[in-house]
Amino acid sequence: MSTYASVSIEGGEFSVRSDGWDKETIRDCVREYVNEAKGKVKPDYLAKVVVDAITAAACRDYYAPFGLGFVYRADYHWKVTIGKRGGVTIKNERR
Repeated sequence: MSTYASVSIEGGEFSVRSDGWDKETIRDCVREYVNEAKGKVKPDYLAKVVVDAITAAACRDYYAPFGLGFVYRADYHWKVTIGKRGGVTIKNERR
């Protein structure tokens, strides 16, 4: 079963196109990006670097976990927040 979701990550608008992506899978994927950038940039720039990395991956790879832009009439809309120490929180945001 396909579940489409729109995801806001620190102001960036993305979509999930893959089957079986749920809240926990999205959070784990964002955590991978955070862990890769952690320690390499200042904490104030961590969220920006993660959003830029996700955007770059979406631009160059069709099979990237996130696509650019929202999905029209998506089943879910998740809002992801990245803390200065690398914590990732996700919650459902009604449109």
